[in-house]
Amino acid sequence: MATPRGLIAAAAVLLVTGCSVIAGVNFGDVHGADGTLPGGDGGDGDGGTQAQGDGSGAVVEDGATIILADGGCAADETTCNGACVKKNDPQFGCGASACMPCSLPLATSTKCSAGQCVPDKCAQGRADCDGKPETGCEADLSAPANCGSCTTKCVPPTNLCSPTGCVGACPAGTTLCDPSCVDTQTTVTNCGTCGKVCSSAANSDPTCGGGICGIKCHAGFQDCDNNPANGCEPLTTFYQDSDGDGVGGAASTLGCTPPTGYKAAGGDCDDTNPSVFPGQTKYFGTGYTNGASVTSYDYDCDGNEVESTATSGDHFIGACGSACDNLGYLTNLVARSGVGVDAYCGSTRYRTCISNAARRSQTSSLPIGGCTSANEVATAVGCK
Repeated sequence: MATPRGLIAAAAVLLVTGCSVIAGVNFGDVHGADGTLPGGDGGDGDGGTQAQGDGSGAVVEDGATIILADGGCAADETTCNGACVKKNDPQFGCGASACMPCSLPLATSTKCSAGQCVPDKCAQGRADCDGKPETGCEADLSAPANCGSCTTKCVPPTNLCSPTGCVGACPAGTTLCDPSCVDTQTTVTNCGTCGKVCSSAANSDPTCGGGICGIKCHAGFQDCDNNPANGCEPLTTFYQDSDGDGVGGAASTLGCTPPTGYKAAGGDCDDTNPSVFPGQTKYFGTGYTNGASVTSYDYDCDGNEVESTATSGDHFIGACGSACDNLGYLTNLVARSGVGVDAYCGSTRYRTCISNAARRSQTSSLPIGGCTSANEVATAVGCK
């Protein structure tokens, strides 16, 4: 194997000893097989420049809807706009890939059931009698077929439905709009006069107040463009960006437009460090202290520390062979372990097998034949 190229920062013989096997190390992400040490992509850049892509399709732009690959989320979570959200949160569609709020007809609130949006509470005078999520609260409780409840049906001689239940004649304060006794000032199916049905628009329900039709937006929606004719637009979850890197952290708010200091993209696993955010493509030779007060090199917040290249030739594994054919990085002196941790990240320790004959000029204690190892200081292993 070729000797390391001229990127070793300083080389010094620390100790001439036999080599030992390195155990308990994750060798999945490694450096180049040609023995090259990490170069310019391993430095500690300022990281403030937003990444425009890392091969996964992730793009960071102000005000954009950004869907990043799930990274570091729990089993009951999914990723919406870079942030981990609960799959049973109706604000994000109960785990649906579109991440849109649940919107069901005449349901004032929704919930998640078996991965579907279903009615939680119905608008006044409505009920979910057919049990079909997509129809929402389809039943009109002012109709004789389900008068006041899904199980009450008006039959002669009390075949009219009124606000108080089945009756034979309409009580005072109501108008007979056959076959129901209603308040025409508040009833959307007879608003102002019998037969006038209020219509709704997208993501809204019809209302009737003072005999005049209107609309009410579903939970999670608002008339952001002030145009009731096209209904209500989904509210966006905006995440507070405390470190100014273009991606917000855990703190969030709903709105039509982002408040000052908030971004549409979330999922920043350390919102105090502008070098740390989802989609980060730079590699760093030093770690940062994360929320758990431990050193991390997960600068792209995907839950895994990844070295700058991915071949197996630059980790020192095993012992020096007779051909002196082993060299590479040793694990970092700082002991770190756990899911997603790469123990090589930040290491500057490099070990090379060198023939004893070549080293005799440095010491007289070496045997004539065989190989021994030399520890050197090299450029830090960069990770993200």
